[in-house]
Amino acid sequence: MTPKNASSAENRISKVWTIVVAAGESKRFGEDKQKLKIGNKTVLESSVSSATSVGSVVIVAQAGRVKEIEQFFSTTQSVKSVVPGGQTRTASV
Repeated sequence: MTPKNASSAENRISKVWTIVVAAGESKRFGEDKQKLKIGNKTVLESSVSSATSVGSVVIVAQAGRVKEIEQFFSTTQSVKSVVPGGQTRTASV
């Protein structure tokens, strides 16, 4: 790959955004899946961590948790926004 191609690839990758959908109520699961720990991280932390390796991230959260999640990820530069989800997954994304 030539430097010109590498630069072009980097530009394309920097334009990738990920939407992490975390607005569900976990009714069938029985507890909040996003707070469930797997190893040292919660499911939400793991999802955001994976997404930040690609580019910018928007987190869709339950309306009542937006501020909490904004504060938690306030030092994560790739997380650009935390927005409230809708009543359904379709309305959230």
